[in-house]
Amino acid sequence: MIRQPIRIYEKHNIQDDAGGFTSSNVLVLSTMALVKQFSSTYDNEAKQAVMQDGIKCEMWKRLYFTPTIHHFVEWRGAKYQIISVMIGIAPDNKDTFTATRIKE
Repeated sequence: MIRQPIRIYEKHNIQDDAGGFTSSNVLVLSTMALVKQFSSTYDNEAKQAVMQDGIKCEMWKRLYFTPTIHHFVEWRGAKYQIISVMIGIAPDNKDTFTATRIKE
């Protein structure tokens, strides 16, 4: 697996000129990560899909940033909502997260 570019965004509400708010995506981090893509599987007993299309990312831990479920990822032009995070500790020092594709 090779490292690939990803972008991590956070949604912010910004006040507009009319006194209301508009939603804006703010780029929080642009980095390289190991990305593994997976697809949904079907559980015959439960009669439902177990996991939607998604990705698992592994990136070096940063002092100034920790991924959370409030972030979403852009990879190869598609957006993915982070659904789980595993924070790295020494000696590994890598943060890993899974994200499902956002249908737009």
